[in-house]
Amino acid sequence: TFSMSWISGNFPGAAFAASESMRAREMLELLDRGRVATTATGADLVAREQDLRRHIVELTRETESENGAVEELRGSDAMSRGTLLRVQEAYAELLLEMREAAPRHVGLVAPEAREWRDVARRLAPYAAFIEYLVSDSEAVAFVITTDTLAVVDLGTRRRDVARLIEFTRGTLERRSGIDSLWRGPLRQLYQRLVAPVEDAGFLSDKTRLVIVPHGELNYLPFAALIDGEGRGRFLIERFEVDMTPSASVWLALSERRGEAATGGVVACAPS
Repeated sequence: TFSMSWISGNFPGAAFAASESMRAREMLELLDRGRVATTATGADLVAREQDLRRHIVELTRETESENGAVEELRGSDAMSRGTLLRVQEAYAELLLEMREAAPRHVGLVAPEAREWRDVARRLAPYAAFIEYLVSDSEAVAFVITTDTLAVVDLGTRRRDVARLIEFTRGTLERRSGIDSLWRGPLRQLYQRLVAPVEDAGFLSDKTRLVIVPHGELNYLPFAALIDGEGRGRFLIERFEVDMTPSASVWLALSERRGEAATGGVVACAPS
């Protein structure tokens, strides 16, 4: 019942871990829409994993729908929950079996929980890691540097940001020659999303930003945000900007740098 900013402010490490767990669930929901093909060792295990995961998603949806049903369905609800628990146990055992045969696939569908300190150790002194989390009532940014985790209350909410992003994308798509039409909303989004982090002093000596968007922020061209000085500079003019879906993904990619390319690609997009 406490607000997100209260939890983040009092337990920032736990709040950051919760944010990462949420992103892992969102990734699984995306993966559930299709299958990941593989010719590597353990392909049969990968196929079993995908079938079990799909079954878990279906059972979870059934259980959630039955929770809102009438009293007579309580017995059916109990049976569904029992089946779900058994399938989840089987899935956990399969993941343990797969950690040796197909470790990279397990790393994708069940990534190891990472702490903010893992991110901090990977950051260069000139870089800052910003992970956004927005809700209907408020929005925060987790800011990580080489030795610090801080939570910045952005003083905005999802609906307001979503409307600005939609308007901004519309003006950019129309390619209007009137600067004020697209510069205005890009300035406003900068003031809502970046300025609070900057005002808190976390960007004063930084030249690189690693940004993790959330929700509608995934559709925002962060590099095009404009600061409030004079005519304004684009964010990309001031910082090298990297985008990543989560800290766990960023860490995994950082740790694999230098490895030989396998030629495989997983691409996810709306619809």
